[in-house]
Amino acid sequence: MADGSQPFEQARTRSFDYSVFNLEALMQLAELGRAVGIDLWNYEAPRGGSIRRALDHLTPYADTTKKWRGEQITPVDATRLLEALRMGELAFKDARYRAMIARMPQDRVRTSRVQLLYPPSV
Repeated sequence: MADGSQPFEQARTRSFDYSVFNLEALMQLAELGRAVGIDLWNYEAPRGGSIRRALDHLTPYADTTKKWRGEQITPVDATRLLEALRMGELAFKDARYRAMIARMPQDRVRTSRVQLLYPPSV
């Protein structure tokens, strides 16, 4: 959607997890597109949806004090957003995503496979 929400994912019982999973899949597709000269990172759908808007919709929930509004039958794990935030930081060169990562439990960040796949920018 234009606001970055993913209604089909938000209708599920683990809506946060599925929203993040779907965003990660779109980001991986955007990386494949980059390899063949197609810019999906900055693509905007006819109704206004985009990868960046989806990331911005989920980013506030990296802060554990903000409660996810959708149904979530398992606890929300804010570090689930780590890969999407790091990919967003690298693709959009946006320090806001790095700042959200800095607020996450650093022991989880340091030991995440994301560090190997998408090293932090300097």
